[in-house]
Amino acid sequence: MEPEYLYTDEDAKKLVNTGTEEEILDAIEFGPRSLATAIRYYAILDVDSLEKMKFFNTLFRMNIQQIRDNLKDDGTEPNLGETNSKRRVKKDPLALPEIMSNPIDSEPKKTRKTKALEPSEQKEQVPAE
Repeated sequence: MEPEYLYTDEDAKKLVNTGTEEEILDAIEFGPRSLATAIRYYAILDVDSLEKMKFFNTLFRMNIQQIRDNLKDDGTEPNLGETNSKRRVKKDPLALPEIMSNPIDSEPKKTRKTKALEPSEQKEQVPAE
């Protein structure tokens, strides 16, 4: 097991503030996805040096300063990973899924069953020459 799998949030915070670029890249490459998310979160909130900010900007393809400015405007913390999407069209609670469009009480389609002919009947149906 890679040691990056044992990192906690405090380790991620320490890595962002005091870790080298190689240590951060190793943690993101070999650690779980949650570690990369924590590093991104602390990079947005805690990084003060311009060099590290540029490093995280290129690493995560984001503009940390712009994100911080947006956070100051609405006063919220970043929500990394969760989406807060809402349906634009109200779903009809009485509508049935496509599979269940036929009501249970309705009669099934009647199919015509063919009767198996007995050997004596088969001979009679052959046209005579």
